[in-house]
Amino acid sequence: MHCSADRPTVLEIAESHYRDVPGTLLAVELDERALTSEVRREGESGARYPHVHGPLDRAAAVRLWEVVRESGQPASLVLWEPGAA
Repeated sequence: MHCSADRPTVLEIAESHYRDVPGTLLAVELDERALTSEVRREGESGARYPHVHGPLDRAAAVRLWEVVRESGQPASLVLWEPGAA
């Protein structure tokens, strides 16, 4: 699984790859210490783009963020609340 090490990187990826994709876009915040799968940081971008190699432990998912993409505004992260309109 491709990951991002910080919020600015998440938002940069959302802007460059998902700006015009319709629908709700969620980002999962992980507690790396709760993962039982290996996390690899490879190459120059390893610090910004870690990779989880194996199953994602549910206990490692600590928060869900909605990536808000509004026309003319930079993407932002808002704590996701299911069913909120």
